Amino acid sequence: MTTPADAAEAHRIGPRRLLTLLSGRAAFRLLLYGSAGVLVAAWSREDFNRYAAAVGAVGWLSMVVQSGPEKAALALIPRARRTRDQLAGMLRTAVAYVPLPFTAAAVAALLISPGSTVTVYLLAVAYYVGLGCGMLGVAVHRALGGYARDTVHFTLLGVGMIGLAGLAFAVSIPPVAYLTGLLALVTALNVA
Repeated sequence: MTTPADAAEAHRIGPRRLLTLLSGRAAFRLLLYGSAGVLVAAWSREDFNRYAAAVGAVGWLSMVVQSGPEKAALALIPRARRTRDQLAGMLRTAVAYVPLPFTAAAVAALLISPGSTVTVYLLAVAYYVGLGCGMLGVAVHRALGGYARDTVHFTLLGVGMIGLAGLAFAVSIPPVAYLTGLLALVTALNVA
């Protein structure tokens, strides 16, 4: 039987593990900032302003979705002996299902009015809710002792983001297509 002290030791963050976690998140942040520069160069002022207004207005949603449940997961799952699987299952279900209504609204807007400002906002909302759920998902894996998924998740997000920004620059994909690509990426990572 695992004691609370054994569980705490199994989840101890040493220098190597900390460096691994920080490298994935740092790659994501650097590529996030780099992609913004690419998008400024790729799009017209009007297109970039629509995109920036949407993501600036709703970016906080990822923190709302992720912060409380992530803290709970990281605090409760390592300490729970009998209910660990139920807690992890509930949180994994949230990661999979919370983004669905937002994604459905964004897809409906894409079908009805693909170039509208409302569609850009709905795509941004769906993306940031999905991003927050992805952060929660990797937190659940960390709480269960799986640290590699965190690094892979954030690295793939960053690479996907800069890749889509490169497409915006190279072949002039508009903000709607860029956000649709980000939403598809974060959805794929969340269900993987």
